[in-house]
Amino acid sequence: MVVDTEQHRPEQGETVAIRIHADTDKYNRVMPDTTTAPFFIARVAPGDQQCDAWADQTLLSALEAGGIAWPSSCRNGTCRTCIGHLTEGQVRYEIEWPGLSADEKVQGCVLPCVAFAASDLTLQPGSL
Repeated sequence: MVVDTEQHRPEQGETVAIRIHADTDKYNRVMPDTTTAPFFIARVAPGDQQCDAWADQTLLSALEAGGIAWPSSCRNGTCRTCIGHLTEGQVRYEIEWPGLSADEKVQGCVLPCVAFAASDLTLQPGSL
């Protein structure tokens, strides 16, 4: 079920449209969609560092927000400074060509600046 509604924010003088994906229970109360996790856990190996990786946040942003130092430069998938190796889990990309060859993707290389967590994952710095 998709519920379209509007929310008025008088302090900002605007009305915004909101779309809620939800189901209803037997009493027709709107229940939130829980089929997609709001965030995943990103672990950095070796070591015990981990952070929350929100599904709508790049992996690099999640690492930085979690206080984990990770090399970066361009933030658009071209310089490869942030390249890492995914040892567990999955990522997704919103751009068709994220700066990795097909072979690198098969080997588990990821570019955290343009990758989004699609599951809990473990990442190692550097390429293979």
